[in-house]
Amino acid sequence: MYKYLFLFTLFIISCKGEHRPVAISSAKRTIETALPTQLATKIAIRDSLIESFTDSTHIGRKKHNKFELKRYALGDSIYVVIRFWCKQNNKWSARNEFRFPKNMGGGCNPQISDFNNDGLKDVTYISNEAARGANEVRTLFIYDNKNDRLIHIKNSERFPNMEYNSTLNCIDALLFSGCTATVFAKLEADSLRTFASVEQCDSIRVCTYNKNGIEKRILTKPAEPDVISRFRNYKPLEEY
Repeated sequence: MYKYLFLFTLFIISCKGEHRPVAISSAKRTIETALPTQLATKIAIRDSLIESFTDSTHIGRKKHNKFELKRYALGDSIYVVIRFWCKQNNKWSARNEFRFPKNMGGGCNPQISDFNNDGLKDVTYISNEAARGANEVRTLFIYDNKNDRLIHIKNSERFPNMEYNSTLNCIDALLFSGCTATVFAKLEADSLRTFASVEQCDSIRVCTYNKNGIEKRILTKPAEPDVISRFRNYKPLEEY
Protein backbone atom coordinates (compact mmCIF):
# COMPACT_ATOMS: atom_id res chain seq x y z
CA MET A 1 0.00 0.00 0.00
CA TYR A 2 2.47 2.58 1.16
CA LYS A 3 6.19 2.21 0.63
CA TYR A 4 7.02 2.92 4.27
CA LEU A 5 4.57 0.26 5.43
CA PHE A 6 6.18 -2.19 3.00
CA LEU A 7 9.61 -1.29 4.40
CA PHE A 8 8.32 -1.78 7.89
CA THR A 9 6.81 -5.18 7.01
CA LEU A 10 10.10 -6.36 5.51
CA PHE A 11 11.93 -5.33 8.66
CA ILE A 12 9.51 -7.24 10.87
CA ILE A 13 9.85 -10.34 8.70
CA SER A 14 13.65 -10.10 8.84
CA CYS A 15 13.65 -10.13 12.64
CA LYS A 16 13.79 -13.45 14.43
CA GLY A 17 10.52 -12.83 16.19
CA GLU A 18 9.41 -10.03 18.49
CA HIS A 19 10.14 -10.77 22.12
CA ARG A 20 7.31 -10.83 24.59
CA PRO A 21 7.70 -10.80 28.35
CA VAL A 22 7.01 -14.02 30.23
CA ALA A 23 6.36 -13.85 33.93
CA ILE A 24 9.01 -15.94 35.68
CA SER A 25 6.53 -17.34 38.16
CA SER A 26 4.28 -18.52 35.30
CA ALA A 27 7.18 -20.16 33.46
CA LYS A 28 8.18 -21.96 36.64
CA ARG A 29 4.67 -23.28 37.19
CA THR A 30 4.56 -24.54 33.60
CA ILE A 31 7.76 -26.54 34.06
CA GLU A 32 6.66 -27.99 37.38
CA THR A 33 3.26 -29.12 36.10
CA ALA A 34 4.57 -30.49 32.81
CA LEU A 35 7.52 -32.46 34.19
CA PRO A 36 8.28 -34.64 37.22
CA THR A 37 9.92 -32.75 40.09
CA GLN A 38 13.31 -34.44 39.68
CA LEU A 39 13.51 -33.64 35.96
CA ALA A 40 12.39 -30.04 36.52
CA THR A 41 15.12 -29.65 39.12
CA LYS A 42 17.77 -30.98 36.72
CA ILE A 43 16.67 -28.52 34.02
CA ALA A 44 16.91 -25.61 36.47
CA ILE A 45 20.41 -26.70 37.49
CA ARG A 46 21.60 -26.64 33.86
CA ASP A 47 20.81 -22.91 33.49
CA SER A 48 24.18 -21.21 32.97
CA LEU A 49 24.74 -17.52 33.69
CA ILE A 50 26.65 -16.08 30.71
CA GLU A 51 26.22 -12.31 31.18
CA SER A 52 25.46 -10.03 34.11
CA PHE A 53 24.96 -6.27 34.39
CA THR A 54 24.01 -4.23 37.46
CA ASP A 55 23.52 -0.48 37.88
CA SER A 56 22.48 1.49 40.97
CA THR A 57 23.90 4.92 40.15
CA HIS A 58 22.40 5.97 36.81
CA ILE A 59 19.05 4.36 35.91
CA GLY A 60 16.06 5.98 37.60
CA ARG A 61 17.02 7.91 40.74
CA LYS A 62 20.68 7.63 41.65
CA LYS A 63 21.36 5.27 44.57
CA HIS A 64 17.60 4.88 45.08
CA ASN A 65 17.04 2.39 42.26
CA LYS A 66 18.89 -0.70 41.13
CA PHE A 67 18.72 -2.42 37.75
CA GLU A 68 19.94 -5.94 37.07
CA LEU A 69 20.13 -7.84 33.79
CA LYS A 70 21.24 -11.46 33.60
CA ARG A 71 21.54 -13.59 30.49
CA TYR A 72 21.27 -17.36 30.83
CA ALA A 73 21.78 -20.35 28.56
CA LEU A 74 19.42 -23.31 28.88
CA GLY A 75 20.26 -26.02 26.37
CA ASP A 76 19.89 -24.43 22.93
CA SER A 77 17.92 -21.47 24.30
CA ILE A 78 19.04 -18.12 25.63
CA TYR A 79 16.91 -15.94 27.88
CA VAL A 80 17.27 -12.69 29.80
CA VAL A 81 15.99 -11.91 33.29
CA ILE A 82 15.57 -8.26 34.27
CA ARG A 83 14.91 -7.05 37.80
CA PHE A 84 14.39 -3.53 39.13
CA TRP A 85 14.37 -2.39 42.76
CA CYS A 86 13.82 0.75 44.80
CA LYS A 87 15.32 1.46 48.20
CA GLN A 88 12.89 1.54 51.15
CA ASN A 89 14.01 1.79 54.78
CA ASN A 90 17.57 1.24 53.57
CA LYS A 91 16.63 -2.09 51.96
CA TRP A 92 16.07 -3.03 48.33
CA SER A 93 12.41 -3.67 47.46
CA ALA A 94 11.49 -5.39 44.17
CA ARG A 95 9.47 -3.28 41.71
CA ASN A 96 9.72 -5.16 38.38
CA GLU A 97 10.73 -8.55 37.11
CA PHE A 98 10.73 -9.61 33.44
CA ARG A 99 11.90 -12.61 31.44
CA PHE A 100 12.50 -12.46 27.69
CA PRO A 101 13.90 -14.89 25.09
CA LYS A 102 17.16 -13.77 23.49
CA ASN A 103 18.58 -14.58 20.08
CA MET A 104 21.76 -16.68 19.93
CA GLY A 105 23.90 -13.74 18.77
CA GLY A 106 26.16 -11.52 20.88
CA GLY A 107 25.70 -9.94 24.27
CA CYS A 108 22.99 -7.63 25.54
CA ASN A 109 25.21 -4.52 25.71
CA PRO A 110 22.90 -2.46 27.98
CA GLN A 111 22.92 1.27 27.25
CA ILE A 112 21.72 3.98 29.61
CA SER A 113 20.20 7.20 28.25
CA ASP A 114 17.29 9.60 28.79
CA PHE A 115 14.70 8.71 26.15
CA ASN A 116 11.83 10.95 27.33
CA ASN A 117 13.64 14.13 28.39
CA ASP A 118 12.58 13.97 32.05
CA GLY A 119 16.13 14.22 33.37
CA LEU A 120 16.12 10.58 34.55
CA LYS A 121 17.95 7.79 32.79
CA ASP A 122 16.28 4.87 31.02
CA VAL A 123 17.84 1.68 29.68
CA THR A 124 17.90 -0.48 26.55
CA TYR A 125 19.56 -3.78 25.69
CA ILE A 126 20.17 -5.64 22.42
CA SER A 127 17.44 -8.24 22.13
CA ASN A 128 17.49 -9.20 18.44
CA GLU A 129 19.10 -8.50 15.09
CA ALA A 130 17.88 -7.93 11.55
CA ALA A 131 19.17 -7.00 8.08
CA ARG A 132 22.36 -8.99 8.77
CA GLY A 133 23.18 -6.85 11.77
CA ALA A 134 22.51 -3.44 10.19
CA ASN A 135 19.38 -3.08 12.32
CA GLU A 136 20.42 -3.10 15.98
CA VAL A 137 17.21 -4.14 17.68
CA ARG A 138 16.82 -3.09 21.30
CA THR A 139 14.20 -3.45 24.00
CA LEU A 140 13.50 -0.18 25.81
CA PHE A 141 12.56 0.41 29.45
CA ILE A 142 11.46 3.88 30.56
CA TYR A 143 11.79 4.83 34.22
CA ASP A 144 8.40 5.88 35.64
CA ASN A 145 9.20 8.36 38.41
CA LYS A 146 5.59 8.59 39.60
CA ASN A 147 5.29 4.87 40.31
CA ASP A 148 9.01 4.24 40.86
CA ARG A 149 9.22 1.38 38.39
CA LEU A 150 10.21 0.55 34.81
CA ILE A 151 7.79 0.65 31.90
CA HIS A 152 8.53 -1.95 29.23
CA ILE A 153 7.94 -0.32 25.83
CA LYS A 154 6.28 -3.28 24.18
CA ASN A 155 6.88 -2.40 20.53
CA SER A 156 10.37 -0.93 20.93
CA GLU A 157 11.89 -3.79 18.90
CA ARG A 158 10.13 -2.38 15.84
CA PHE A 159 12.33 0.73 16.02
CA PRO A 160 15.93 -0.38 15.33
CA ASN A 161 18.95 1.86 15.89
CA MET A 162 16.79 4.05 18.14
CA GLU A 163 18.01 7.32 19.60
CA TYR A 164 16.50 10.22 21.53
CA ASN A 165 15.85 13.14 19.17
CA SER A 166 16.33 16.44 21.02
CA THR A 167 15.18 18.51 18.02
CA LEU A 168 11.67 17.03 18.04
CA ASN A 169 11.66 15.68 21.62
CA CYS A 170 10.87 12.20 20.37
CA ILE A 171 12.56 8.92 19.53
CA ASP A 172 13.82 8.32 16.02
CA ALA A 173 14.87 5.04 14.43
CA LEU A 174 16.79 4.11 11.29
CA LEU A 175 15.48 1.09 9.36
CA PHE A 176 17.55 -0.76 6.77
CA SER A 177 15.62 -2.99 4.38
CA GLY A 178 16.66 -2.48 0.77
CA CYS A 179 15.84 1.19 1.10
CA THR A 180 16.28 3.13 4.34
CA ALA A 181 13.79 5.03 6.48
CA THR A 182 14.13 7.40 9.41
CA VAL A 183 11.06 6.98 11.58
CA PHE A 184 9.92 9.47 14.23
CA ALA A 185 7.85 8.21 17.16
CA LYS A 186 6.31 9.48 20.40
CA LEU A 187 6.11 7.58 23.67
CA GLU A 188 2.49 6.94 24.62
CA ALA A 189 1.91 4.83 27.74
CA ASP A 190 3.81 1.56 27.07
CA SER A 191 4.22 1.95 23.30
CA LEU A 192 5.81 4.06 20.58
CA ARG A 193 3.55 5.71 18.00
CA THR A 194 4.97 6.72 14.61
CA PHE A 195 4.02 10.25 13.56
CA ALA A 196 6.40 10.86 10.64
CA SER A 197 8.95 9.14 8.40
CA VAL A 198 11.55 9.99 5.78
CA GLU A 199 12.10 7.20 3.27
CA GLN A 200 15.22 7.24 1.11
CA CYS A 201 15.24 5.00 -1.95
CA ASP A 202 15.13 6.07 -5.60
CA SER A 203 13.66 9.29 -4.20
CA ILE A 204 13.11 10.86 -0.78
CA ARG A 205 9.54 10.65 0.47
CA VAL A 206 8.37 12.42 3.61
CA CYS A 207 5.15 11.27 5.24
CA THR A 208 3.17 12.06 8.37
CA TYR A 209 0.75 9.75 10.22
CA ASN A 210 -2.24 10.64 12.35
CA LYS A 211 -3.19 8.80 15.54
CA ASN A 212 -5.05 6.21 13.48
CA GLY A 213 -1.96 5.50 11.39
CA ILE A 214 -3.33 7.16 8.25
CA GLU A 215 -0.45 8.30 6.04
CA LYS A 216 -0.17 11.69 4.35
CA ARG A 217 2.71 12.34 1.94
CA ILE A 218 4.00 15.90 2.31
CA LEU A 219 7.15 15.87 0.17
CA THR A 220 8.81 13.94 -2.64
CA LYS A 221 12.23 14.92 -3.99
CA PRO A 222 15.13 13.29 -5.86
CA ALA A 223 17.63 11.31 -3.78
CA GLU A 224 21.37 11.31 -4.25
CA PRO A 225 22.51 7.85 -5.43
CA ASP A 226 24.45 5.69 -2.98
CA VAL A 227 23.93 8.15 -0.11
CA ILE A 228 22.38 6.99 3.16
CA SER A 229 21.26 9.71 5.55
CA ARG A 230 19.69 9.79 8.97
CA PHE A 231 17.32 12.70 9.47
CA ARG A 232 16.78 14.73 12.64
CA ASN A 233 13.78 16.59 11.23
CA TYR A 234 11.19 15.98 8.54
CA LYS A 235 9.68 19.49 8.25
CA PRO A 236 11.95 21.09 7.22
CA LEU A 237 14.08 18.18 6.06
CA GLU A 238 17.29 18.17 8.11
CA GLU A 239 20.02 15.55 8.37
CA TYR A 240 22.16 14.71 11.38
